[in-house]
This record gives sequence, C-alpha cells and structure tokens, in this order.
Amino acid sequence: SHVRAAVLRCLHFLIRRGMCFSLVHESETAKFSSLLNQAELSPDMQLEALQIFQKILIYKLCVADASEFYQLVAIVENASHIQIFSSGYLAISILVDIWKQIAQTAEIRSIEVSSTSLPLHLVVLIMDRVTLLGKLCADPFQVDYELVAEFQKLFNLLLLLVGNHSDMRLLVLDKVKLFVEYIVNLTDGLRKTDGAHELLLGVINYKGKRGSVVRSELIASIHKFLIVLLENLEGDGSVLSQVYEKVKLLTECVRSCSFFDCHTQMIFTLLLHSPILWGFPVSDGADGNSCASHVTDIVNYGIVSLECSNQILTERNYWPAYRAGVYAARLGAWVTSALIFDQLKTNVQ
Repeated sequence: SHVRAAVLRCLHFLIRRGMCFSLVHESETAKFSSLLNQAELSPDMQLEALQIFQKILIYKLCVADASEFYQLVAIVENASHIQIFSSGYLAISILVDIWKQIAQTAEIRSIEVSSTSLPLHLVVLIMDRVTLLGKLCADPFQVDYELVAEFQKLFNLLLLLVGNHSDMRLLVLDKVKLFVEYIVNLTDGLRKTDGAHELLLGVINYKGKRGSVVRSELIASIHKFLIVLLENLEGDGSVLSQVYEKVKLLTECVRSCSFFDCHTQMIFTLLLHSPILWGFPVSDGADGNSCASHVTDIVNYGIVSLECSNQILTERNYWPAYRAGVYAARLGAWVTSALIFDQLKTNVQ
C-alpha cells in the first residue's frame, strides 16, 4: 500500500503539470480505473486515484475517435459501480462531472451516447446517498446540520445531471417521493417512545427537537429543488401530465403528515400551480374525465391553499405568511396571495 500511495502521489504531481500523455491507451486507462477498487487503499487514496482518473479521462475524451470514445464510456460505466461512489458527495460529484464532460464532448463531436445507462445509475447513486442521510436523522445522536448542507449539494448535482431530460425527471420525482414517504414514516415512528428510560427519553426528546428542525430543513430543500426542476421542465402534454400526477402524489404525501406545519403544506400545494403544470394541455379520455379531474384539482387545491393561509394567519405566523403570499403571487395564485396580503395589511394597521 505504501508503494501504491507513492505511485499515486507521483502521478498526481505529473498530471497537475499536464504531463499525462503516457496514460493515453484504453488498456492503461482501464487498468488505472481498477485501482479505485483496491481494498488496500484508504478512502483518501481512493479519492486521489479518482481525481487522477478524471484528469486522464478529460484528456482522452478530447483526442479519442468514435470507437475509443465508446470504450471510454464503457470504462466509466464499469468504474461507477465501485464502492467509493456510495461513500459521499465528493466522489459522486467527480463522477457527475465526468459524465457532463462526456455528454458535452459527445454533443460537440456529434457522437451518440444516449444508449448508456450511466446517467440513470448516477440518479440512483445520488438518491441512495440522500436516503442514507435521511436515515441518519433517525439517530438522535447523529443529527447534524452538516447533513442538510450535503443534502442540498446532492440535489444541486441532480439538477446538473437531469438537465432537460424529461425521462430522467420522472425517475427523479419517483425517487424523491419515496424519500419523502421515508421522512414521513420516520417522523411518525420517532414519536413512539413507550418503555424508554426516563433519563434517556429526556436526552432523545432534546436531540429530537433538533432532529425535527433538520427534517424540516430537508423537506424545505426538496421544495426548492422541485421549484427549479419545474421551472426548467420541457416536454409534450403526455410528459407534463405524468409530472403533474407525480407532483400531486408528493403533495398528498406531505399533507398526510401532521408533523409538517401549514406553511410547508401550503407551499407544496402551490407547486401544482406552477405555470408549466397549470397550463399544460389536458387530453380528454373517452368520457372526458381527464379534463374534469384537472379542473376539480384546481378548485380543491385552491381551497387547500386558502385554508392553509388562513391557519397561518390565525396562528400569527406573519413572516411565513408573507413568504407564502409572495410565492403564491409569483405562481399566479392571486386569490390566495390577495387574502394573505389583505390580512397582513389589516394587522399592520
């Protein structure tokens, strides 16, 4: 392991100075990628090997012909299943960066790479890591705001990865819904403390308050992610209809949990008022039920938004009410926005 560490340091030194021309053959690149899976390497050494691997690939992508390009993509696909990519944000972010470099180079050089499963595998890797962070919230002694920071960075990676690919957006929404369901079930489960020792119960309850704040931050981060995802959404009526149904299920999941306050429930409900979803063309079925169902949803979720805003104002949570009013106005939910600001104006006077 000492020899490998010395070799990696030397390679890193050479590559930082642009001297990676000896590692240009696919066979050598593949051999180097196998280093990432060496059990003898420490996590730090694995990351260093990964960074070297990234530099070699970037150079190779620039000079490879079409056949070599596909071989490099295959090497990256094989390497993506190595355990290091389940260990944290940094390794995953490097792999995402490698894929973006592949996709950009392929577009410039008109090379087709749509057959690769690497982007979908990356979505799974990111959401598996997100779920692991969610599980850490179940341990009152592991809850930390650093979890929220990594969580937010992972969702930024998802946005970078998904781009305008509608099929990947549908997969991401499915994965996000599963995670929200997990948080909802986790929250319900943590309330069951029967039989706990009194002193330990006091510690858990103290830590639990901190954990509940972290879980609320996780849900708020998901909402921000969904806003950006919907703002950049493209696709035909069929795709938009599927996205609408998935966002609707997510909204219902959040509303089903009493842990989440009215502000959280309201802003998730208002996601269904996003312009791209509000105005998508609804194709009538044989009996016209699709259009009727969409109109019913508009009315029902409009009523839910009004009820939530009224509850927020009743509880005198004026700052969350103001933010919700601004968000509603931004989406064109004028009735909800007008109700909030009219009541806020009355209270100020």
